[in-house]
Amino acid sequence: DAEKHDGKEWTLAAGFNGQVKLAKLQAMEAIQLARASIKESSKGGQIDVDSDKDLFAVLNSTERKFIPKKEEFHFCVVSARRATKIEGVRDIFMVQSQLLEAGVTPTWYVDEDSVGDYKALGLKAVVGGKLTPSRNKALEDARRLNKVCVQVSDDISAWEYRDGEKAAARDDTLMNAAHAAAKRLIVSPVAAASFILAKMRGVPEDRKPKLGGVYMLGSCARTFCGEAFARKHFILGDFFVVDKGSSVNFDEKLTLKEDYDFACSHIRAHGGVMRCNRMTLNVKHYSNSGGAVTVRNNDSEKRNIQVLTGKWPNAFRANPKRKNEVIMRWPADDDAEGLKSSKKKGAKQASKKSVRSKKVSDKKKTAVKKTVAKKVQKVCADLPSGKAILTWTGKESKQEYISRRCKKVNGKAVQTVIGLLKLKDSSGAERTYGFADLRYDLKSGYLKRSEMVREPKSEACGVHVNISSNISAQQPLFTGTGGPQRQSLGPVASSSSVQGATTNAQTSGPFCWLRFGTVLDDLKPDSSLVSDHLAVAWQCPRCRHTFRFTRRDIGQHTSQCDGDGADGHTQPTTAEEVCGEGRGQPAANAAMARPSQETSADQPPAIGWRCDECGSTLPVGCSALDILRHRRSHGL
Repeated sequence: DAEKHDGKEWTLAAGFNGQVKLAKLQAMEAIQLARASIKESSKGGQIDVDSDKDLFAVLNSTERKFIPKKEEFHFCVVSARRATKIEGVRDIFMVQSQLLEAGVTPTWYVDEDSVGDYKALGLKAVVGGKLTPSRNKALEDARRLNKVCVQVSDDISAWEYRDGEKAAARDDTLMNAAHAAAKRLIVSPVAAASFILAKMRGVPEDRKPKLGGVYMLGSCARTFCGEAFARKHFILGDFFVVDKGSSVNFDEKLTLKEDYDFACSHIRAHGGVMRCNRMTLNVKHYSNSGGAVTVRNNDSEKRNIQVLTGKWPNAFRANPKRKNEVIMRWPADDDAEGLKSSKKKGAKQASKKSVRSKKVSDKKKTAVKKTVAKKVQKVCADLPSGKAILTWTGKESKQEYISRRCKKVNGKAVQTVIGLLKLKDSSGAERTYGFADLRYDLKSGYLKRSEMVREPKSEACGVHVNISSNISAQQPLFTGTGGPQRQSLGPVASSSSVQGATTNAQTSGPFCWLRFGTVLDDLKPDSSLVSDHLAVAWQCPRCRHTFRFTRRDIGQHTSQCDGDGADGHTQPTTAEEVCGEGRGQPAANAAMARPSQETSADQPPAIGWRCDECGSTLPVGCSALDILRHRRSHGL
């Protein structure tokens, strides 16, 4: 009945036409949303592009002479298989409407199967083929027309330029502040292309760059610590300008990452490129339907990377943060192809073969036998010694694999983990724990080191707390006078001394440095809080961090800890504040160092055991293993 009333048969095409009209409206809305985001505006109404004069004011007087007319450009949009899906149609009209608004009509270079669909949308479309053939056809057409080629992606919602002062230093806070303070310009695609071309033609050198483009990320905040224009860097394929006189084409062996190779080829052919580090795009990439997304997978990514690194081995390295991505860095010696380095390598290898002898071979074998401990001392002077014990502080990392490795390292000596401990990184690949890992874990506060301290001899001595739960906590593990099958390891407090120290801790001022928290003693070997090498630890009741039982560790923590949002720790002044009101109290068998004559109430000692041989001390909380290790260093 409805068809009879309308006087014609309804088809699916009629429904699609309605969706196309909706897509056009959504495209205009997407443009306005992108512009409002740039201006950070919540006001209603139309937001137009800024005046071209505002952008061209950034150019110097020489560069302004090279500002071209829009008729000098051949605007090309490379696309494929996007004209039959509403999301793709919306993006198509998003780009088309901005180019028409700027006064140019682009040519769409598409695959042969889709050319009819693009023409049905009212676009000027021609057959280009796949990605790189389409790009090359656009370049050839521009040369035939004697015009500058501008290639545009089919999903750009805005062009932006930020003009402002550089940051004072390479600091994220300063760079973000400079980026936020910069003048924000919404520019048309024609103005953007004119700006880039004027910069290219206005360089003072005889060899002018023939390729120019924009910064590759959506935010250019990190560029505010450097120059606004770069000459030997990657040029993004989403929007670039190729000046007349360039004969460089895209490598059709590449189905992805073709823009990396194109940039390198231009640097080699013309001595450089022109990247505007303060100009950015609002684009979509990996979520698009159709286009290069249909051929992007792990195998194709890896194959294209092999082609790329095969041509320019010294210009690319793997991106450590993004799988199947590369980082381009043109070498300072201009040897991107690796020709010079390969010659040097060949000459060096030939020289080695001619002078190789058994003596050299023996030296290599000897070098391999060096111990890890010597490597630690020689290579990393800023790291703890090879015999230092690493302890996990209890601090969790956002990266799960970092927390795992810190727990695995916990309680082990440096020389037993560097280059020896096997672990898995964020990608699941197995590798060994290295110097960089140790330095990062220590600096970030995930690990801390425990080393012997040497102090002058005095009357004061410490006490040793047992490590085994089957030994009476009220009886020292080693006595000063010795006993059956026990040899004196140094002065330690007697049972009465232990009890006295505990009593003093609960009643007198010198031990108020404990502030508050729970003393954990007789820990089981499988405890996740501290290693089985420790006999006594201290746990903060707010954040649950656990520490070796020393004044310095606990004092530093309680002065800095904010309790995960709490008001912070307070300095206790009385024994009641130390041990009462649910703040935790020392366990009955927790032994602490006795204050010496030189020790004040504000700075009590942290000595747990003193060696009779050398006078060195171990901190409170040292275990039988700690003492035995020290004894062995004297050959006892």
